[in-house]
Amino acid sequence: APFVYHRLQVTDRETGKKTTTKLYGTGASTYEYQLRAFVGAIQGDEESIQLCKRCGSPEEALKTMKLIDSIYLKAGLQPREGKPYETGA
Repeated sequence: APFVYHRLQVTDRETGKKTTTKLYGTGASTYEYQLRAFVGAIQGDEESIQLCKRCGSPEEALKTMKLIDSIYLKAGLQPREGKPYETGA
């Protein structure tokens, strides 16, 4: 799963005491919200399309994926496998 818990940890600067609060709200993770927006966009929901447009272009997503792959390689790990995606750009 992309998440385990919804937590917020606050450290008091004066005392150094840490307080952790579990936040569950609806129980949905940011991954679930992103997935819902993506599914809505590919199904033609205009609100979801606009939300996805504000988050960046497919080309920007591809650049981010390539960056993550390079970080994996620098760390001595193999990037996650998937099918190549061509943007035509």
